[in-house]
Amino acid sequence: MNLCTAERTRYLKETDEGRDTMCTIMDKALKETAKEVSINIAKNLIRMGNDTHEQIAEATGLTLEEVKKLAGQAAS
Repeated sequence: MNLCTAERTRYLKETDEGRDTMCTIMDKALKETAKEVSINIAKNLIRMGNDTHEQIAEATGLTLEEVKKLAGQAAS
């Protein structure tokens, strides 16, 4: 580990501002991952064709507009 990396790591671990930064980064990453999972589930449900768009939106937490957009993409 070079000096810059060591200093950055120390900053992120040992200061309130560094910990806040890491929390913000982790929260963003988790939200993005959850959204990707919801989109993949919606795509699978659309492909299977057993549920309405409203049901898919409710099951995944996506908006109805997002589900309709995904359905349109799947149809093309």
